[in-house]
Amino acid sequence: MDLPRLIVCITTAEAHDQNERGLRAIRSTLANVRYSGPLLVHIEDAGSSQDYRKLCLELASSFPSDGYSISNGQNRGYGASHNLALQQLHALAGIFLMVEDEYELVRPLDLDVLVPAFFDKDWVGCIRLAQLEFPSRGQVVDIGGLRYLNLDIESKCAVWTHAPRLETRRFQREQQGSWPEDLPVDKCRASIARKAREGILWPLDLAVSASASSSSLFVPQGGHHAEGVSVPTLPGA
Repeated sequence: MDLPRLIVCITTAEAHDQNERGLRAIRSTLANVRYSGPLLVHIEDAGSSQDYRKLCLELASSFPSDGYSISNGQNRGYGASHNLALQQLHALAGIFLMVEDEYELVRPLDLDVLVPAFFDKDWVGCIRLAQLEFPSRGQVVDIGGLRYLNLDIESKCAVWTHAPRLETRRFQREQQGSWPEDLPVDKCRASIARKAREGILWPLDLAVSASASSSSLFVPQGGHHAEGVSVPTLPGA
């Protein structure tokens, strides 16, 4: 199949002594993502300084893609920043790799093998790519020769809204809807997680492990990486 346009959307915010985290998230994600179709890069910024946004854009532009952009939430809140970004992105693509700067991608991720699942099964709306929280339940399904855990809608952690994931535009519009703009970060995330529970997969055959091990894809920043994990360095490091 001809792969559709995909947008890598990386959420970040300037923070004292933590700007390296945002740049590391951008660099590690873009250095390790593999995709044969048209790929755009978007930085969802919460309202950082002009200097920080410039650094993010320079880094995003240094990787091969079909274009890059940035949105500015102007410090109006976590939900408002996310809504603003998606208003722009939904006009450009139907599939999104959502990454927050709490995570880094520590090994190559081939999206070519995952994206077809959205077209093979129209009920699939989200593919989770980070460690799976427990307890979680689900049924093993085979889609396009890959095994996935189809997460039970009653699982407490069916979707963890700040963890890296592939999502369709329909999933974002119909299940998540607009993100609350009057809630703090944790409550905003919890509000969306309670709504978005159907059609969520976890790829068993990509060795997305349940801990930050050498077989993990995305791991929380600042965690303990297993021996053998190679994390790209920052420019000038």
